[in-house]
Amino acid sequence: MHMLQLLLTLLIITPILGFIGCFVTPRKLERTVFSIAMAAILLEIGLFATLCYQWLSAGTSSVSAHIGSLYTSSEYTLAFELYFDKFAAVF
Repeated sequence: MHMLQLLLTLLIITPILGFIGCFVTPRKLERTVFSIAMAAILLEIGLFATLCYQWLSAGTSSVSAHIGSLYTSSEYTLAFELYFDKFAAVF
């Protein structure tokens, strides 16, 4: 997998793993939940900054990462893809 595609995929997986980590932590361990949430947030910011830097270094071409297909038939494919371009970088 290309570096930009890997970073794009990690940008989606990181908050999901942070949520799961906070969800399975017992309520008594509030500091642990806070630490997991802050680590996920900081990692997300770092990953986005790295993605933007790599993307700008590569010449700002569009990046598309195919994650999988939700539905496939002989005539139609409903794919789950992540896409990053100039508009996505702004928003």
